Amino acid sequence: MIQEKNGLNAINVFPVPDGDTGSNLASMMQSIIERSKLGETSEETLQSIADAAIVGARGNSGIIFAQYIYGFSLDVQNEVSKESFSEMLKRASTYAYQSISKPIEGTMITVMRTFAHAVETVKASGMIF
Repeated sequence: MIQEKNGLNAINVFPVPDGDTGSNLASMMQSIIERSKLGETSEETLQSIADAAIVGARGNSGIIFAQYIYGFSLDVQNEVSKESFSEMLKRASTYAYQSISKPIEGTMITVMRTFAHAVETVKASGMIF
């Protein structure tokens, strides 16, 4: 996201053509790189990443994605397993939706929800998961 921020800014036309989504997500990612720490457990590590994301969040896109990461980090128990991963994605997507007063489909929250559904579908089919 950091490297591609200008490309993301260029395609940022919906729902508001403000051209700053790439910059906002890059700020959040830079904060994660600089502030997060590897913990002794998955829970500590994910909490550190979520905290760093919130600190670096800028604009709606940064805040929404930081809330997605925070939602992903909730209720982690020591390890992230194949079984828990899809549930964590689903919870993260729901958390991102709930952080917005009027969610609009066709934005990053749709991608988040669709990704969680795709992982659940693959897991249920037994194909690769």
